[in-house]
Amino acid sequence: MKNLDYEACVFCDHLIVPTDYVCTWSYWQVIINHNQDYLGKLMLVLLRHETDVTSLKEPEQGEFWRLLAAVHTALSTLFQPDHFNYAFLMNGDRHVHFHVIPRYSASREFAGLIFTDGQLGEHYQLRDNIVAVQVRQNLADALRPQIPDSMRDR
Repeated sequence: MKNLDYEACVFCDHLIVPTDYVCTWSYWQVIINHNQDYLGKLMLVLLRHETDVTSLKEPEQGEFWRLLAAVHTALSTLFQPDHFNYAFLMNGDRHVHFHVIPRYSASREFAGLIFTDGQLGEHYQLRDNIVAVQVRQNLADALRPQIPDSMRDR
């Protein structure tokens, strides 16, 4: 019989490749998505295990909005997206995490690769573009200095 009190959690069980971490604040961390079907696609992940976004505590909510603004600014500075899509889905991983999906009207180049959206103005599509660990590391390294640590809760 399945234990309903606990299911394996990719975030809580530390199954994320360490190079995919961009930064950790008091309540949230930023993680590069393995699937870079949209250049700069990443997640804001709550540090404690929670499955319902409506159960966020006030300090978590406040830090979330500050971190999202910092991530938006960082991605805008680095890649000049034309638009952003945002989503709390939690279909595959039942742990509060928020997808940030930059959208582009023209291709972008990063780490020697070309990234093409091709569908700006349409709902984002889930396409497989799992990039190498080194590409994700380069992306995390580019983002890290753009996200000010001073904005996090202490």
